[in-house]
Amino acid sequence: MKLLVLLYIGVLGVVILGIGAHYVHARVVEARCVVERLQIQSRFRRRNNGHEDLSRISPIVDADNLRGCGIGLYGGGSLGSWVAYFLSPLVGQIRVIDSDIVEPSNVAGGRTIYSKSHLGMAKSVALKQVLEGASPHLRVLAYQEDINKLSDAFLQEFLDGDLVICAVDDIHCILRINEQFYGRRPMVYGGFMRQAAEGFVCIVTENTPCFRCCMQLQGESFRTLHREPGLGLDISMVAHFMAKIIIAMLDKSEGEFAQPVRAAVQEGKNILHISNRTGLLSQEPFSVTWLAAERQRCEICNQPNS
Repeated sequence: MKLLVLLYIGVLGVVILGIGAHYVHARVVEARCVVERLQIQSRFRRRNNGHEDLSRISPIVDADNLRGCGIGLYGGGSLGSWVAYFLSPLVGQIRVIDSDIVEPSNVAGGRTIYSKSHLGMAKSVALKQVLEGASPHLRVLAYQEDINKLSDAFLQEFLDGDLVICAVDDIHCILRINEQFYGRRPMVYGGFMRQAAEGFVCIVTENTPCFRCCMQLQGESFRTLHREPGLGLDISMVAHFMAKIIIAMLDKSEGEFAQPVRAAVQEGKNILHISNRTGLLSQEPFSVTWLAAERQRCEICNQPNS
């Protein structure tokens, strides 16, 4: 009997120690993220130091200001990696969260920016390696974790920045990003359908409907497009438009680069539909169409229909 009691106490002790260790680890990670953010704050907002010739970029966008911008990216897969690649020469910091590793299907056909040397590596770490290698000015903070296992405070801290990008196809993760950041930070979502024959970019600000309303997401009715087939050429095309929209949103200059995006949003059009071949909205290949989303009865937007 005593042996059983001792065994029970031992098992209970192991469980308690495991829970305690997990809690301490989570708090240490959160604290490390805060410390790292403070350490890079001066770099996060610094101006161009003059060592890089931006003379052919600055007439188009405010390159100095963009180098002081940071973005939070959820998803380092096909769309996320290409978006980050297109943004990396201009922005100063990217914070990326992705729980997956690089698999053989990710490096075939140019679906991502990764190569065979990254197989088995965390996508977030591979993204950091590729982007920082190509753009020495850039700081990439990588975290391999499922956001559904992160606290709200950690998620908001890690992905915080001038803008939040969602480039995943998991409905639960999409809705959590929507809930955590709507009204707090501008958000940009992207995705593709019909084997990347069509894609979309959705802009969400405090003045637009939230992502749930824009894409009419109702629980499980939105099909998760996990491992959706698609050519790298088509995926990168959607990422190309997505990156241009993000730069236009971050650019503070009065140049013409950002004007089309600003004008569309002012007119209430915050979804860009892209036809890589022919699509549902157009029979013309390689066409883009701005769409206006309608606000639904939604607790996130907090503006139900009358």
